Amino acid sequence: MKVNPKIISMKILAYFVGLIVVLSASKCSNKEIALTGTRWKVAELRQANATTAQLPTKDYILEFRDEKSVGIKLDINSCGGAYEIAAPGKIKISPLACTKACCDSEFAMQVIAMLSNMKTFKMKKDALLLEGEGKIRLELVK
Repeated sequence: MKVNPKIISMKILAYFVGLIVVLSASKCSNKEIALTGTRWKVAELRQANATTAQLPTKDYILEFRDEKSVGIKLDINSCGGAYEIAAPGKIKISPLACTKACCDSEFAMQVIAMLSNMKTFKMKKDALLLEGEGKIRLELVK
């Protein structure tokens, strides 16, 4: 039986192309869940079309609990909801449901209102920037 070298070369090429596709897909999924299990402190908030940023007077910690849920502790209340990363750098945060024990600051309420309007995220070392209708800059909590 004679083996055609062209057929063997094509099979080897197909194998390597398939391997590259599988490895690329696994890298994408790692990027998608890069936020999972991380906690971030709100460092500043910039409303859409604002010329200056607002700074928090206390720590507001945003936590990406798993691949789908997110939570934040405000002055008094706690909020939670869902998030989705549809593509690398693209984020969708659902409107958050909050407890209503008492009154949170105006800044805290602005953070909650803005979170569901964020569309993209960028991570650089210990910083996370959420952008959409305005911007929220966060710092990694270690």
